[in-house]
Amino acid sequence: MKKYYKIIPAAFLLIIAISCSKNDDKVEKVDYPEENPLAVYLEKSGFSNIPSFYTNGEIYVNGFQFKPKVKGKIKTVILKIPSNATNQLITIWDVETHAAVRSIRVPKVTANMEMRQEIEHLEIVPEKRYNITFNGISYYKYSKPTLVTYPIDAGNISILDIVNTLSYVGGEQDYPWASTGHGEKRNAYWGVISFVFQQTE
Repeated sequence: MKKYYKIIPAAFLLIIAISCSKNDDKVEKVDYPEENPLAVYLEKSGFSNIPSFYTNGEIYVNGFQFKPKVKGKIKTVILKIPSNATNQLITIWDVETHAAVRSIRVPKVTANMEMRQEIEHLEIVPEKRYNITFNGISYYKYSKPTLVTYPIDAGNISILDIVNTLSYVGGEQDYPWASTGHGEKRNAYWGVISFVFQQTE
C-alpha cells in the first residue's frame, strides 16, 4: 500500500511537468495593428494641403508604388474621388512581372466620401514591389512647388514612387508605370487610393 502512495505523487508531478512544458512551447499570437500608409505619406511628402480636383478628363491610372518592410496582408482597399461613380476598377500589381495580382471593382462611389471595400486578404511580402492604382476620369491632385524625394517610409510600408499615366486601352488592365525619371510629375500625387495593411509575422 505504501508503494502506491509513493507512486501517485510522482505521477502527479510528472503530469504537471509535461503540462508546463507544452505551455512553454506555445507561441503567443501577436495581434498587429492595422495601418493605412496614405496619411503618413501625404504628411511626410508635403502633400497634406487641400487638393485640386479633376472630374471630366481623359482616363488616367493613378496611385503609388510601394514595398512592405514586413510580411503582411492587405485587408481593405480605399478610394476617394471628387464625383459620383460606379464600377471603379482598383488593381494591385506585381512590379517585376507586370501582372495584376488582384483586381477589385467598387460598385458605387459617392463624391468626396472615402469608400472602403473589404477584399479577400492578399498576402504581400518584403521581397516584392507593388503598385496600387485606380482607373478613372475623376481624381484629386495634391501638389507642392518642390520635388519629392523617394522612398518615403509610412509605418511598415515604403512608398517608392507615384503612378500617374494615361490609359491607352479604355481604362482596363494596361500596366501603370511609376514616374521615376519624370521630374515634372514628382511634385504631385494623384489620388486618392490606399489600403489597410496588417503585419502577420
